[in-house]
Amino acid sequence: MEPAPSHPRPNHELVKQADIYIKQALKNTKTVDDLQQVYKFFAALNVLIADAKKAGKKLTLMSKIAKWLGSRLCLLQDLEDLKFEREKKKLLVTVYGLQFCIDDLPKFEEYRALLPKAKWEGPGVYHIATDLFVLSTAKLDRTALEERLRPIIAELKNQK
Repeated sequence: MEPAPSHPRPNHELVKQADIYIKQALKNTKTVDDLQQVYKFFAALNVLIADAKKAGKKLTLMSKIAKWLGSRLCLLQDLEDLKFEREKKKLLVTVYGLQFCIDDLPKFEEYRALLPKAKWEGPGVYHIATDLFVLSTAKLDRTALEERLRPIIAELKNQK
């Protein structure tokens, strides 16, 4: 795997924080029913994926993430402003209107088949992974978070 040239490598300290958050989330057996937690999960995962891509490595947690998603997919799909879709082997997750793309989740084929087909809206969000994660850690209520995400989403749409 060749390092991705289009984005800077995420800050090491933020990568550590994202890694800790993901590992704690994977251990948590409680039902996730808070959209902000879901956003933080995918923002943290995005940091880890961006870091791995930039380093030219594969993220070793992907099978655990696939298992975590598979065990919660039905419940997560009931959350408002959260959408799971697929495009070929990509899992597309839209939270608050922001689309994350996760490639090649191992052992996720059976769940992927249950998801509606969609088109990856691009561009990717790896180049702003740290910004999205920092925003997810801010003490914002849902309305404030959505307001902060609106210009980011608009800018991404203009980059197409």
